[in-house]
Amino acid sequence: MQIIEVRGFPRVNADAPGNLQVITDGKRDGKLSVRDLSSLQFDEVSGHLLALSDESKRILELDTTGRPIGSGSLKEGDMGLSKSVPQAEGMAMDDEGTLYLVSEPNLFYVFRKP
Repeated sequence: MQIIEVRGFPRVNADAPGNLQVITDGKRDGKLSVRDLSSLQFDEVSGHLLALSDESKRILELDTTGRPIGSGSLKEGDMGLSKSVPQAEGMAMDDEGTLYLVSEPNLFYVFRKP
């Protein structure tokens, strides 16, 4: 499993220089406690990255250095869930920090900060 960070923009035309950078960090990725990644969400307020794992049924929070600093379980009884999230596929966050998560089969979850 590998997280690939892309910075900058590709060349608009052949005569203009591009400033596209592709960054990987195998050391960071090797320390993640999940087996897969279904979705990533960048939190512009904190600068942290949220990583969603379907197989591990977890959301990890990574700080600006890529170090895991928090996590949430998507299993029954955690994060206010009455049932486990069956197959988490994607997530998005609004400007108020509300996290939206979609799962098969056609399920939609909303997690608000306390």
